[in-house]
Amino acid sequence: MVISNHWETLRGGSSDANQHDTVKKTVMDDDFWSKAKSVLKITKPIYKMLRFCDTDKAINGEVYEQMDTMLGNIKDILAADPVVYYLVHNIVVERWNKMNIPLHCLAYILVPKYYTHSWLSQPAPGGVRRMKPHCDVEVQKGYLDAIDKMIIDPSDATKIRHQISDFVSDKGVFAQPQAIKDRATMHAVSWWHMYGEGAPELYSLALKLLSQGVNTSCAERCWSTYSDIHSVKRNRLNCDRAEKLVFVHYNQRLLSRYRDDYESFKNWDVYNKDANIEEAITTIERDNVLLSDSEEDAFQIVTTPTTAASVSDFPSACSSTPSTVASSTASVQVQALRGKIEAQQ
Repeated sequence: MVISNHWETLRGGSSDANQHDTVKKTVMDDDFWSKAKSVLKITKPIYKMLRFCDTDKAINGEVYEQMDTMLGNIKDILAADPVVYYLVHNIVVERWNKMNIPLHCLAYILVPKYYTHSWLSQPAPGGVRRMKPHCDVEVQKGYLDAIDKMIIDPSDATKIRHQISDFVSDKGVFAQPQAIKDRATMHAVSWWHMYGEGAPELYSLALKLLSQGVNTSCAERCWSTYSDIHSVKRNRLNCDRAEKLVFVHYNQRLLSRYRDDYESFKNWDVYNKDANIEEAITTIERDNVLLSDSEEDAFQIVTTPTTAASVSDFPSACSSTPSTVASSTASVQVQALRGKIEAQQ
């Protein structure tokens, strides 16, 4: 590019010709590309780790092992430059220590595949030997702290620790040949659904932990939907109704992915200024759909006054707050009554 005649033409029309000379010198410098290649090698494992976590899938139990894999890959890449390795390693570990919580350790030891011979026999990145999760000192401290914080009853905590001991040792209810064989092939949640009933306390805890994601992307998308519904135009919605509308709207988007015409249908709510949300809510209100049992600002006009009323009589006519949501027709009647009162004043 920089050795073409067109580049020289651009250089002549530039206000600062030295900039073109600097760019050309940099592009033609082999040392620059060598350093850029090294940076890409270092950042590739970090990027893969970030992409692994950037999902709505239930991967809470796999984050800790993926972090160890990332550090091992960085060590292999920088094996010839220990100074740079320790610098990068310290930066990554310092960041990991800020994000890591005991919950990750507890979820890590409950993933069945990490106790299989096929996984333990594979060479790990970084030249270290793989071990069962509960044998790691840091993991052991983390999952014990998590149990103490999550389980208030000491007797239940003791039961869970005993059941974990049976789980990691393939004893008790976890000693079935089918359970041991399926550890290597079944997803963690599916495995616990199949073989965890014999240890009810640990079974319940495992499902709660292993069914969680590790990022806030789904929550951020939910807040984006919430901002469309509870906007400046519709700022009188209480929390209960707004949450239910967000629930319906967000799940409608998920269901739309299974439509045959999804490719032409998937952008139905991309434009925030479209009136589709307003029209849908108006339709719901017009049909008297029960959205909330605790609507604080909802009221219904029992009788429509035909005579003139004073301002002091208006609150008493609207003081009742029944459990059902007022229809749009009732709201129109209220506005008409308010207009009559203001006109008489």
